[in-house]
Amino acid sequence: MLGIGPLIILDKSVLQMLSADEFSLLTDYFRLVVPPVLIEEIIADLELKANERTIPEDVVRRLASRMAEARGYESVHYLYALGGSLLGGYVPMCGPVPIGNRPNAFHTDDREGFIYDKVPEQQFWERLASGRFDAQDKERAQRWRRDLSQIDLEKIHRDLSGQSRQAFGKLTSCDEIVRIVDLSMENADATVQLALVRGAALMAGFDQSGQSTVLRRWEALNRPKFRDFAPYAAYVSRLHATFAVGVSSGVITTRATNAIDLQYLCYAPFCMVFASADRFHETMWPAVAGRNSFVHGAELKLDLNSRCEQMAAQSASAEATARRGIRPPRNEGSVITRMCDIYLIPEPTRRDKAAATPRTIDELDESTRERLKKAFEAIDRRRKP
Repeated sequence: MLGIGPLIILDKSVLQMLSADEFSLLTDYFRLVVPPVLIEEIIADLELKANERTIPEDVVRRLASRMAEARGYESVHYLYALGGSLLGGYVPMCGPVPIGNRPNAFHTDDREGFIYDKVPEQQFWERLASGRFDAQDKERAQRWRRDLSQIDLEKIHRDLSGQSRQAFGKLTSCDEIVRIVDLSMENADATVQLALVRGAALMAGFDQSGQSTVLRRWEALNRPKFRDFAPYAAYVSRLHATFAVGVSSGVITTRATNAIDLQYLCYAPFCMVFASADRFHETMWPAVAGRNSFVHGAELKLDLNSRCEQMAAQSASAEATARRGIRPPRNEGSVITRMCDIYLIPEPTRRDKAAATPRTIDELDESTRERLKKAFEAIDRRRKP
């Protein structure tokens, strides 16, 4: 059954710490949003150094097996969304997942339905889970490790720490940094706003022609503030500026993987719940603007483990089975209960629910049945060789 709960992003630290049963239960209660950085981190484990306790291929197989059963959506790369934002495209900032142009996502012929076919993605994860790695997987892993080795945050700290202290004084928290960054980005001076737009266009990888297109759009709109001109691009720029000041001031550590972990936060506007066991993400969370919540991985694991034990102790009654995948049972002090209370519409009363909820496709109204039929036909046509 497709998870119907809040959209959640897990970083790799949480994916690793959950047991198979815990992860399976998680995917019943949440819809997983998969950022590209998580995919790359999993594949990159093919280049781990083998030892008595770790075999790289086994690590990837185990994580891929989890992803193969995940219910949710793979997000478009944040740089693609950044570029789209600068060009005037709509990039959601409160939960919906932008998936970009891909062959497994399409409108039905009448344009009234939208189909997201997860089969190709599941086949990819199932291939990795079975250990059928190809040369491209190895190349991706090697490239990721090579890029990581070239990150030198310690040098950035050494080179800029003096300037940071002179400009901002001694900073001790991310909240302080966010206030400084916001004050700078809110400067209405056109020169400041132009620099912000230019910087985002460079970050998006636009060539000279692309940058000119962005600037012409900004001029045509009468030079608005960056955050109004391209909200998602402004969010990503704010995040990176906070990170840069954090590293230079010493609030953020110089561990190279922090630069990779920063990418996860670029996808935070596409979820409701962000779960991580990484101290970096918790430290940087004040820079994450949006209608979403941070959950520590250890708290989430504890809650899922408790629920797994409760389910194991229950009899295999029809009601106990029906509860799974519909809405989590309410548990006192449960982070899952808390997140569902925030992000899910309250359940109807049992009487209203019985009267309003169709139990079979035949009980749906005629219009809905016809749309489902067209959707299934569209999927079948695309899957035929």
